[in-house]
Amino acid sequence: INPRTNVTDTTTLSGLRTGGEKWFGIAYASSTGMLYAAPFSADAVLMINPRTNVTDFTTLGGFGTAYGKWLGITYVALTDTLFAAPNNADAVLMINPHTNVMDTTTLGVTGPAAAKWIGIAFAPSVATLFAAPFDADAALTVRFTVDRRVVAPFRQITALTNQLSRAQTELSSSSAAQLSMQSTLSSTQQSMQATVASSAAALASLQASLSSSDAAQSAMQAELSLLSSTQNETTPLSAALTSMQATLSSTQQAMQA
Repeated sequence: INPRTNVTDTTTLSGLRTGGEKWFGIAYASSTGMLYAAPFSADAVLMINPRTNVTDFTTLGGFGTAYGKWLGITYVALTDTLFAAPNNADAVLMINPHTNVMDTTTLGVTGPAAAKWIGIAFAPSVATLFAAPFDADAALTVRFTVDRRVVAPFRQITALTNQLSRAQTELSSSSAAQLSMQSTLSSTQQSMQATVASSAAALASLQASLSSSDAAQSAMQAELSLLSSTQNETTPLSAALTSMQATLSSTQQAMQA
């Protein structure tokens, strides 16, 4: 899996024999730059060179094909040793990655005949291995007897790691708050843009109404001008009519006389 691109590959490291339940768990040994998988039903440890993609499942072998031998594996830089948790096996599997020497007797265990522990991890601050109980009644612990001066740097590293983790959490919270503020700002900007667009539309409508009113006013003024012109034209006619009415009245009076 490429964690930067999330691209997966299920073909390059292939050809690892047929059948199921071969290996369980995998660990990286920084001293050799190799990956090691614990043999579950396989008869050998699976070794992978991540730089060349070369696999090896014969060098660290000779375990037979019994079911559920070891479940989970971890690397301890303090002793430059790999440790695999015993499930059906009777001892922790120890491997020196530099010499390929294996040990299946030194760290013998008691417990259920099968399915004892699953998964294993090393706590450097206390120089102890811990394996989770599968059918066993308690966790398996393997404490190393080492000089405190050797363990002290690991404890300091653990403390610094915890501080870094807290700082990353705080940074994540700050980033989340910043994203929230950016979202709010973006929403506000969008609302403002919508308001400006609405105002522009209202202004355009008002301008159109004013233009329409100006046109109507111009038309009314034209009609008033026409009416005034008509009135001016009818004034002489009114005067002539008045004169004719006066003449007619005079004529009538004369005839009566």
